[in-house]
Amino acid sequence: MPAPLLIPALLGAVGSFIAQALLALGIGLVAYNFAMPEFLALIEQQTNQLPPDVYAVIALTKVDVAITIILSAVAANMASRVAFRRNSTSA
Repeated sequence: MPAPLLIPALLGAVGSFIAQALLALGIGLVAYNFAMPEFLALIEQQTNQLPPDVYAVIALTKVDVAITIILSAVAANMASRVAFRRNSTSA
């Protein structure tokens, strides 16, 4: 008989998790669309000042892809911190 009591509690927990995930996704999407282009433009501006040989080595070793992955991870980390801190202080 505990199943009828367990279902609402489970739905509440799942709903809270989904709400947190959507909040983090929304914050991450905004950060990615507005902050990332500024950072990438700054990095591109700095790398365009490099000598052509150094720039070619960076392009061949895919350092630009690694920088983009790292910046995306940092943005996701910041978004999750903001989302979870905001949710934990309101509870």
